[in-house]
Amino acid sequence: RGLFPARLYRTAPACICRYRRVLSAQQAMGAQSSRGYRPRSGDDASIPFVMGTIVDDNPGESAADDVCSVCIGPLASATTYSLARCGHKFHALCLACALQAQQLCPLCRADVPTDECSRLAGSLLADPSNAQFACDLLMEKQVESAQSEERIIAKIRREAKAGDDTRIPIFAALLGHGDSKAARSAAVRVAAVEGLRNLVPAFPSEWVGYVHILMLLQRVSLEEEDPEVRIAALRALKACSAKGDPEAISCLKVVLEGTKADPEVRLAAADALQGLAERGNHSSARAAMTALVDPDSAVRSVGLTALRASCARGVCTEVIGDIVELAVNHPETEVRIMTLTVLAEVEVEGGALGIAAATQCLEDREEEVQTAALKALQKMWKRGDREAVSTLAEVVTGARGPPGGSERLQLEALEMLPRVAIRPDALAASAVKSLINYDDTTLSFTAEKVLPQLCQ
Repeated sequence: RGLFPARLYRTAPACICRYRRVLSAQQAMGAQSSRGYRPRSGDDASIPFVMGTIVDDNPGESAADDVCSVCIGPLASATTYSLARCGHKFHALCLACALQAQQLCPLCRADVPTDECSRLAGSLLADPSNAQFACDLLMEKQVESAQSEERIIAKIRREAKAGDDTRIPIFAALLGHGDSKAARSAAVRVAAVEGLRNLVPAFPSEWVGYVHILMLLQRVSLEEEDPEVRIAALRALKACSAKGDPEAISCLKVVLEGTKADPEVRLAAADALQGLAERGNHSSARAAMTALVDPDSAVRSVGLTALRASCARGVCTEVIGDIVELAVNHPETEVRIMTLTVLAEVEVEGGALGIAAATQCLEDREEEVQTAALKALQKMWKRGDREAVSTLAEVVTGARGPPGGSERLQLEALEMLPRVAIRPDALAASAVKSLINYDDTTLSFTAEKVLPQLCQ
């Protein structure tokens, strides 16, 4: 359990070590020795093991009142949090790290309810003032000169590689905007995001901190000024979110709509969308269509893959109208071709809307679009459909299509006729016969080959 619960509980020796630090701090400040429970055989008999708060011989002047018992630092140095059940106060970030190990008060071992853990996580990750304190905790309160950017990044990577999940709150807090140069460094924030990306996916979806980490990654993806940090956050969002997560997909759609953003950022968003797209999910399909019309061809290519992953034949009826609109009216040739390809994959056989759109695209000004439309029609037409045979016959004779005809389009229609028409088909055969003595030898040869397949 816990705010950021570990897979293995930390054991009593950690509490003893913490108590040793508290006791040393008290003695350094002139405090009297404390009274406490003596451990049983097998514990460290030289260290009093206290199961509650430290009790001073002079309770009116307890030196521990102004000290965080987790980090042994003054409470005034960072944002604090008081537990509702026992009233003990700690640095919010220190408490979050302690609850990552056990969902117990670090001082009196009282149980901390899950809803309070969630409140703490929300308040901690929403507070940008903890960045420098997180940096201090990570570097074990070394002097400022020792907190170089390289050292901080190396420490983050070591902790993440070691799988130390108690560091998750610290990594998250580093994404705030602290006062130190290191805390504001884009390289440090990238390392912190990558640390979360390595540690967070190992936890179950019911983990208390999951929703707060996802919200943090979404905020960084949307609001961060540095493109490298945004890209890292988008990759982490892909790794940490569940397929079809509506909040994550909505975030990615907003990123993709920001066409003035760095193309690499939009590409990372499209890649994340491809990973999170869920078949039959209309939200991910619409987000993918946003990527499909992006000015950058690389983003459009990934958007096409994401759209295919989101749609399936007969289950995406709500987005077919949007796909048709792009296929017919979008100014970019590549986009019209891509959407015709998807339209053929999602429209049901004999679907009137898809067939009407593709038939209209046979009149497109670009030959590549006309060919894509014809191929899309082949997948949507039912075999023996008289309207389909009539359309193909018109394309074969040059009556439909670009002015003056298109030999490439005519050849495609010739080869398609036997797969659509049911023999004998007089209309199809008559159209093919008109090309037997055609000047183009390829068309004439193909017509001679196809004609027997359409006759009795």
